Amino acid sequence: MFNRTRRAIISLLAVEVMCIGGCNSDFANSVASFGGDRAGDRGQIRVTIINNTPHRAVLTIGTFDQTDQASRPDVVQFTLDDAPPTLDPNDSSDIVFLNSGRTLSIGGPSLLARIRSELDAQSVDQTALVEGVDFFEDSASGDDGAPATLGVALPLELLLGLEFTCDSILVFRLEINDPGPEPFRIDFEVIPATSQRP
Repeated sequence: MFNRTRRAIISLLAVEVMCIGGCNSDFANSVASFGGDRAGDRGQIRVTIINNTPHRAVLTIGTFDQTDQASRPDVVQFTLDDAPPTLDPNDSSDIVFLNSGRTLSIGGPSLLARIRSELDAQSVDQTALVEGVDFFEDSASGDDGAPATLGVALPLELLLGLEFTCDSILVFRLEINDPGPEPFRIDFEVIPATSQRP
């Protein structure tokens, strides 16, 4: 009887310890500041994307609040056609501004679902609604005459308060993934809004 009670207590403590780790992450994300100068305001996140590949990159990047199903995502798309903005081979984007949100995503399934449910289909480029980042060779064509895809980089999702803060600059680098099983990858760096130097 004593051993069973002891095992039950140890199991409950283990579950509690695991919950504390996950709950702390959720808590940090849910209370992180949206920035802004007044209560209720949202600051902005500055983003630049550097395409270090010899291919055109097609993607949708945006912010949204995963805890608020009624919130509309704020998105920027880089398209396949020549209408700007595009992300050409070995080129970088201008700095784009996104409203602060609990999640920043590049082609994540949750972002894409939120776009389809909350935004007018005419206001977004459907070909850029891809999971992750799709890469195309400018000169290559598929059977239907459209450019052929060369592969994708997996989606990326970052949480406010854990991986970035409002008013910071996020630099994303699209790379050929030589060491990994996927052909491309997304690397990122966060530059804080204020210097951490003394």
